[in-house]
Amino acid sequence: SLVDDKRLAKLLQDKLEELVYMCVWFMQMTEAQVETWADDPEEFVTNDDQDAVNFSVRNTCQLVLVDVADSLGDAGVLAILRAIERRFADCAARFTAGDAFAWKLREAALCAMGTVCDRVDGLPEGATEAFLNGPCRQ
Repeated sequence: SLVDDKRLAKLLQDKLEELVYMCVWFMQMTEAQVETWADDPEEFVTNDDQDAVNFSVRNTCQLVLVDVADSLGDAGVLAILRAIERRFADCAARFTAGDAFAWKLREAALCAMGTVCDRVDGLPEGATEAFLNGPCRQ
């Protein structure tokens, strides 16, 4: 776990949202994944499921998100949601600017959301309303 070491936990807690924000960036699909998706979406899904047990930056970042959520509970999940919200805002700005690859960042943010979605149900009532009614609907 990332937060087993108390000194590391303190350091991460102070920069947790930034760490998660960067993880979402690194979760973007690679060009090879984009090509596979364009050629055969079913093969992409199969490969994505098989890649879950292999090393990749995307998988590693997903494991970081799970570790943050599991180790830090509600505070970790809320930090993840705030970072995802920032990435959705980045996507909106990129789409507006005409960035042809803005969809990749949005897909990464959605992937991050899917990674921790089962932990969102346990948050206090109202904690996710603004998030779910804002960036997720854009």
